[in-house]
Amino acid sequence: MSYLADNNLTGSEMHTLTTEAIQQGLRYYRSYDDVYRENKMTENFIREFEKLGNESIMGIYGSAHTGVDQLDYVTQSVPCMANQLHKYYGQPVYGGSELDSEGY
Repeated sequence: MSYLADNNLTGSEMHTLTTEAIQQGLRYYRSYDDVYRENKMTENFIREFEKLGNESIMGIYGSAHTGVDQLDYVTQSVPCMANQLHKYYGQPVYGGSELDSEGY
């Protein structure tokens, strides 16, 4: 936030997203609400991915978030991020469990 203020970026998209990320982190670490975290991770991913147009990307996430047929690791009550993305986009969304032995 200091960097953004020092560089006259208050009110910019960067400032808005930074403020949002801080608020998300504070909410999660106050309650350890894993459903909230999984859903926010998915929403944030979709928001940023859709800014890229038709680009292919790779995200690096812990295995608790990458199984396209898995639920969130802690509560087992909502689809994990990769599962939500798979439902939202369909193919090609590949989670860690779908990679072959060479990592492709």
